[in-house]
Amino acid sequence: MEGFDEEIDFGNPKVQTDEMMNFDFTGSQNQAENVFNGYSDRPDPFEGEQSHDIFVDESKDPFYDEPEPIKTDPNGRPGLIQETSMTIEDPEEVERTRLRDQENNARMKKLYEKDEKERKGKDEKRAQAKQELKKWYDDRNKMTETKRDLNREEEKMKAQQKKGYTDATSWKKVASMIDFKEDRKDVGRMKSVLLNKKNEG
Repeated sequence: MEGFDEEIDFGNPKVQTDEMMNFDFTGSQNQAENVFNGYSDRPDPFEGEQSHDIFVDESKDPFYDEPEPIKTDPNGRPGLIQETSMTIEDPEEVERTRLRDQENNARMKKLYEKDEKERKGKDEKRAQAKQELKKWYDDRNKMTETKRDLNREEEKMKAQQKKGYTDATSWKKVASMIDFKEDRKDVGRMKSVLLNKKNEG
Protein backbone atom coordinates (compact mmCIF):
# COMPACT_ATOMS: atom_id res chain seq x y z
CA MET A 1 0.00 0.00 0.00
CA GLU A 2 1.02 3.55 -0.54
CA GLY A 3 2.74 5.10 2.47
CA PHE A 4 4.03 1.79 3.88
CA ASP A 5 7.60 0.78 3.03
CA GLU A 6 7.69 -2.30 5.26
CA GLU A 7 6.10 -5.48 4.01
CA ILE A 8 3.55 -7.02 6.41
CA ASP A 9 3.77 -10.76 7.05
CA PHE A 10 0.33 -12.36 7.67
CA GLY A 11 1.48 -15.69 9.06
CA ASN A 12 3.40 -17.12 6.11
CA PRO A 13 6.99 -16.99 7.34
CA LYS A 14 9.70 -17.30 4.79
CA VAL A 15 11.94 -20.28 5.49
CA GLN A 16 15.42 -19.51 4.36
CA THR A 17 18.17 -22.12 4.54
CA ASP A 18 21.64 -22.36 3.13
CA GLU A 19 20.47 -24.75 0.45
CA MET A 20 17.67 -22.42 -0.66
CA MET A 21 19.90 -19.36 -0.62
CA ASN A 22 22.45 -21.13 -2.85
CA PHE A 23 19.83 -22.79 -5.05
CA ASP A 24 19.77 -21.77 -8.63
CA PHE A 25 16.14 -21.76 -9.68
CA THR A 26 17.20 -21.74 -13.31
CA GLY A 27 19.32 -24.91 -12.82
CA SER A 28 18.56 -28.48 -13.48
CA GLN A 29 16.00 -30.71 -11.84
CA ASN A 30 18.76 -32.61 -10.01
CA GLN A 31 19.64 -29.59 -7.95
CA ALA A 32 16.01 -29.25 -6.84
CA GLU A 33 15.88 -32.93 -5.92
CA ASN A 34 19.08 -32.60 -3.90
CA VAL A 35 17.68 -29.68 -1.95
CA PHE A 36 14.43 -31.45 -1.15
CA ASN A 37 16.29 -34.66 -0.37
CA GLY A 38 18.32 -32.66 2.11
CA TYR A 39 15.10 -31.65 3.82
CA SER A 40 13.94 -35.24 3.98
CA ASP A 41 17.18 -36.33 5.65
CA ARG A 42 16.65 -34.02 8.59
CA PRO A 43 15.40 -35.60 11.82
CA ASP A 44 11.75 -35.14 12.72
CA PRO A 45 11.56 -32.85 15.80
CA PHE A 46 8.47 -34.74 17.08
CA GLU A 47 9.92 -38.19 16.57
CA GLY A 48 11.66 -38.27 19.94
CA GLU A 49 8.52 -37.26 21.79
CA GLN A 50 6.45 -39.91 20.08
CA SER A 51 9.00 -42.58 20.94
CA HIS A 52 8.66 -41.80 24.63
CA ASP A 53 4.85 -42.11 24.72
CA ILE A 54 3.60 -44.60 27.31
CA PHE A 55 0.89 -47.03 26.29
CA VAL A 56 -1.98 -47.06 28.79
CA ASP A 57 -4.37 -49.98 28.97
CA GLU A 58 -7.72 -48.20 29.36
CA SER A 59 -9.55 -51.44 30.12
CA LYS A 60 -7.81 -51.59 33.53
CA ASP A 61 -8.99 -48.11 34.45
CA PRO A 62 -11.80 -48.39 37.08
CA PHE A 63 -13.53 -45.41 35.50
CA TYR A 64 -13.30 -46.82 32.00
CA ASP A 65 -16.61 -47.77 30.41
CA GLU A 66 -16.68 -50.51 27.84
CA PRO A 67 -18.22 -49.31 24.58
CA GLU A 68 -21.56 -50.83 23.76
CA PRO A 69 -21.47 -53.45 21.02
CA ILE A 70 -22.87 -52.46 17.69
CA LYS A 71 -26.33 -53.86 17.20
CA THR A 72 -27.04 -55.63 13.95
CA ASP A 73 -30.18 -56.77 12.21
CA PRO A 74 -30.94 -60.45 11.48
CA ASN A 75 -28.94 -60.20 8.24
CA GLY A 76 -25.81 -59.13 10.09
CA ARG A 77 -26.00 -55.54 8.96
CA PRO A 78 -25.51 -52.83 11.59
CA GLY A 79 -28.66 -51.04 12.53
CA LEU A 80 -31.04 -50.18 15.35
CA ILE A 81 -32.93 -53.10 16.79
CA GLN A 82 -35.83 -52.16 19.01
CA GLU A 83 -36.20 -54.52 21.91
CA THR A 84 -39.88 -54.92 22.60
CA SER A 85 -41.30 -57.07 25.36
CA MET A 86 -44.59 -58.61 24.34
CA THR A 87 -46.68 -59.85 27.21
CA ILE A 88 -49.43 -62.35 26.56
CA GLU A 89 -52.43 -61.70 28.80
CA ASP A 90 -53.82 -64.65 30.69
CA PRO A 91 -57.56 -65.08 30.02
CA GLU A 92 -58.15 -66.13 33.63
CA GLU A 93 -56.35 -63.04 34.91
CA VAL A 94 -58.39 -60.86 32.55
CA GLU A 95 -61.59 -62.46 33.83
CA ARG A 96 -60.52 -61.99 37.47
CA THR A 97 -59.72 -58.35 36.77
CA ARG A 98 -63.11 -57.85 35.13
CA LEU A 99 -64.94 -59.48 38.06
CA ARG A 100 -62.94 -57.43 40.54
CA ASP A 101 -63.82 -54.24 38.70
CA GLN A 102 -67.50 -55.23 38.69
CA GLU A 103 -67.41 -55.89 42.43
CA ASN A 104 -65.72 -52.56 43.07
CA ASN A 105 -68.28 -50.74 40.92
CA ALA A 106 -71.17 -52.51 42.69
CA ARG A 107 -69.68 -51.67 46.09
CA MET A 108 -69.20 -48.03 45.12
CA LYS A 109 -72.78 -47.90 43.83
CA LYS A 110 -74.12 -49.29 47.11
CA LEU A 111 -72.09 -46.81 49.11
CA TYR A 112 -73.35 -43.97 46.93
CA GLU A 113 -76.96 -45.11 47.31
CA LYS A 114 -76.50 -45.45 51.07
CA ASP A 115 -75.02 -41.96 51.34
CA GLU A 116 -77.80 -40.56 49.17
CA LYS A 117 -80.44 -42.27 51.32
CA GLU A 118 -78.87 -40.93 54.51
CA ARG A 119 -78.68 -37.46 53.01
CA LYS A 120 -82.37 -37.55 52.04
CA GLY A 121 -83.28 -38.86 55.50
CA LYS A 122 -81.36 -36.02 57.14
CA ASP A 123 -83.06 -33.49 54.88
CA GLU A 124 -86.49 -34.91 55.74
CA LYS A 125 -85.76 -34.91 59.48
CA ARG A 126 -84.44 -31.37 59.24
CA ALA A 127 -87.59 -30.21 57.42
CA GLN A 128 -89.79 -32.04 59.94
CA ALA A 129 -87.90 -30.49 62.84
CA LYS A 130 -88.42 -27.04 61.33
CA GLN A 131 -92.15 -27.67 61.01
CA GLU A 132 -92.42 -28.96 64.58
CA LEU A 133 -90.44 -26.01 65.89
CA LYS A 134 -92.67 -23.59 63.99
CA LYS A 135 -95.78 -25.35 65.35
CA TRP A 136 -94.38 -25.19 68.89
CA TYR A 137 -93.77 -21.45 68.57
CA ASP A 138 -97.28 -20.95 67.16
CA ASP A 139 -98.87 -22.96 69.99
CA ARG A 140 -96.87 -21.10 72.58
CA ASN A 141 -97.86 -17.76 71.13
CA LYS A 142 -101.53 -18.80 71.12
CA MET A 143 -101.31 -20.06 74.69
CA THR A 144 -99.60 -16.88 75.80
CA GLU A 145 -102.24 -14.77 74.09
CA THR A 146 -105.08 -16.84 75.63
CA LYS A 147 -103.56 -16.60 79.07
CA ARG A 148 -103.13 -12.91 78.65
CA ASP A 149 -106.83 -12.56 77.74
CA LEU A 150 -107.86 -14.63 80.77
CA ASN A 151 -105.76 -12.50 83.05
CA ARG A 152 -107.40 -9.39 81.67
CA GLU A 153 -110.88 -10.84 82.29
CA GLU A 154 -109.91 -11.88 85.78
CA GLU A 155 -108.57 -8.45 86.53
CA LYS A 156 -111.81 -6.90 85.31
CA MET A 157 -113.86 -9.22 87.53
CA LYS A 158 -111.71 -8.45 90.53
CA ALA A 159 -112.08 -4.76 89.86
CA GLN A 160 -115.87 -5.08 89.74
CA GLN A 161 -115.90 -7.15 92.92
CA LYS A 162 -113.71 -4.66 94.66
CA LYS A 163 -116.05 -1.90 93.62
CA GLY A 164 -119.05 -3.83 95.12
CA TYR A 165 -117.19 -4.42 98.40
CA THR A 166 -117.13 -0.78 99.31
CA ASP A 167 -120.69 -0.83 100.78
CA ALA A 168 -120.77 -4.47 101.94
CA THR A 169 -119.87 -5.84 105.36
CA SER A 170 -117.05 -8.27 105.90
CA TRP A 171 -119.41 -11.23 106.09
CA LYS A 172 -121.04 -10.25 102.83
CA LYS A 173 -117.61 -10.19 101.27
CA VAL A 174 -116.93 -13.68 102.63
CA ALA A 175 -120.29 -14.99 101.46
CA SER A 176 -119.70 -13.60 97.97
CA MET A 177 -116.62 -15.77 97.64
CA ILE A 178 -118.54 -19.00 98.33
CA ASP A 179 -120.57 -20.96 95.80
CA PHE A 180 -123.81 -21.83 97.54
CA LYS A 181 -125.19 -23.70 94.51
CA GLU A 182 -123.04 -26.72 95.17
CA ASP A 183 -124.62 -28.67 98.05
CA ARG A 184 -122.36 -31.04 99.95
CA LYS A 185 -122.73 -32.34 103.51
CA ASP A 186 -119.23 -31.54 104.64
CA VAL A 187 -119.67 -27.82 103.96
CA GLY A 188 -123.41 -27.52 104.63
CA ARG A 189 -123.05 -26.40 108.26
CA MET A 190 -120.39 -23.83 107.34
CA LYS A 191 -122.57 -22.40 104.61
CA SER A 192 -125.51 -22.00 106.99
CA VAL A 193 -123.33 -20.20 109.50
CA LEU A 194 -122.05 -17.81 106.85
CA LEU A 195 -125.56 -17.10 105.62
CA ASN A 196 -126.69 -16.30 109.17
CA LYS A 197 -123.78 -13.96 109.65
CA LYS A 198 -124.51 -12.32 106.33
CA ASN A 199 -128.11 -11.68 107.26
CA GLU A 200 -127.16 -10.34 110.63
CA GLY A 201 -125.10 -7.74 108.86
